[in-house]
Amino acid sequence: KLDSEFWRKLDAATRATIEQALRRVYLDSAAALLADIPIGANWGQINVAASEWAQRYTYDLVSGIDNTTREALQKFVPAFYDLAGTTMADLKRQLADLFGTVRADSIAVTETTRASVEGQRRTVEDIRKSGVVMRAQWITDRDETVCPLCQPLDGQQAAENGQYLTDTGLRVGPPPRHVNCRCNEAWSLEEV
Repeated sequence: KLDSEFWRKLDAATRATIEQALRRVYLDSAAALLADIPIGANWGQINVAASEWAQRYTYDLVSGIDNTTREALQKFVPAFYDLAGTTMADLKRQLADLFGTVRADSIAVTETTRASVEGQRRTVEDIRKSGVVMRAQWITDRDETVCPLCQPLDGQQAAENGQYLTDTGLRVGPPPRHVNCRCNEAWSLEEV
């Protein structure tokens, strides 16, 4: 049986791995958004926001591990993580040691989608403070694996509250809409 110190170290290593990946996706997403829009931004604030969000969100995500998952983790525990993971494949591989391949893939896809959307949305919030109005549009990968939940949302412009209207009349928030969601948002300047 493993002691509490083992679990504390495992939780810390897991948080560090996931936090680093989410922070990077958040920042990459903000940079991509700003590259398409002729507006300056305060990168100091964006970096602080990325770190704060990734740290807070990762803590909530990892804190959700229950005893059943901990028992499963005993089978996959790595000695420690290489914290220099820079690609989706690296993240999946690191998580697979803890969660198995299928669950690791789901966590990596879903959570990097969430970090990407969050990076864009928070950057847009900062831009709006300077009086610039932007509007989001739901974007799927437009391939054969797009799900029936997201496909009808492709190309739809978000309402002013940031929500989207499904074909059944349900209002939903931004991507990810479900586990393994690869959707994103495209932003444009709103004409005044």
